[in-house]
Amino acid sequence: MADTIVVCGGKEAVASVKSKTPLNKKILSYGYKIGLAIVGRETLTPEYYAQVIKDLAEDIATYDQQSCLAPQSIFIERGGAITPQEFASILSNELNNYQIKYPRAPIHESDKIAIEKMRQEAEITSIKNGATSVFRSDNSTAWTIILHNNIGFSASPLNRSIHIFVVNDLTDLPSVLIPYQQYLQSAGIAISPNRLFSLADMLGKVGVNRMSALGKMNHVSSGWHHDGRFNLLDLVRVTDIEQSLEFSSEKFDPDVE
Repeated sequence: MADTIVVCGGKEAVASVKSKTPLNKKILSYGYKIGLAIVGRETLTPEYYAQVIKDLAEDIATYDQQSCLAPQSIFIERGGAITPQEFASILSNELNNYQIKYPRAPIHESDKIAIEKMRQEAEITSIKNGATSVFRSDNSTAWTIILHNNIGFSASPLNRSIHIFVVNDLTDLPSVLIPYQQYLQSAGIAISPNRLFSLADMLGKVGVNRMSALGKMNHVSSGWHHDGRFNLLDLVRVTDIEQSLEFSSEKFDPDVE
C-alpha cells in the first residue's frame, strides 16, 4: 500500500479523493492553476518584439494550454515601439501560423461554446466602450485573442484562447493579481535584468512560484518546486538513528576495549 497519494485536479476531484482516503495516509493535492505572461516595454523594440511574440505563441499553442503552466493572460507594458493593437495583431498572425503547421486538437462542444461566449462578451464590451478588441480565427474557434486596453486579469477557456491586458507600469500588477493568489503558479517573463529581481520579488509575494523565459513556460526541469514545495521530500519518510544510540550500542560490542 502506498504511503502517499498524489491528486491532480479541480476542487471537487481533490475533495472526493480526500473523503475516501484513510487518516494515516498523506495526500499531496495539486489543484487548478493559472499561468500568466509579462512583457516589459524594453523588450518591445524593433530588434526584440518579433521573437518575444513568437515565444508567446509557442507558450499558448503548446498542448493547447491544457497544462497549468500555460499562460491565460498576458500583461504588456505601455511605451514599447509597437502599440498594443499591433502587438495583438502580430500575435494573431503567429497563432494562425501555428494552426496551419500544428492544428489544435479536436475539442468538445462545451469548449467551443465557452470560447464563443468569451468572444461575444468581448465584442459587446467593445461596442459599449471601445476598450476591447477581438482577434479571432476565421470560421472556427482555433485561436482567440481578447485585447483589453486597461489593466485586469482573467482566466480563459483555454484551447489557444488568451487575454491581453495593457498596463502603464508593471508595478501595477499586484493590485489585480492578489485576489487570485491561490490560483497563481507560473509566469513567463520578458524583461531587462535590471528590473528582473524586483519584479520577481513582487510576483513571489502575490503567489507566483515559478518564473521562466517566454517560450519555455511548458518545459520545466525535473527538479522544479511544484507549487513552491520540495516535492521529493514530501514523498520520502525519514528514519533517524540518533548519535546517542550509536554511542550506547558501542558498549555492547565485546571487541570494544
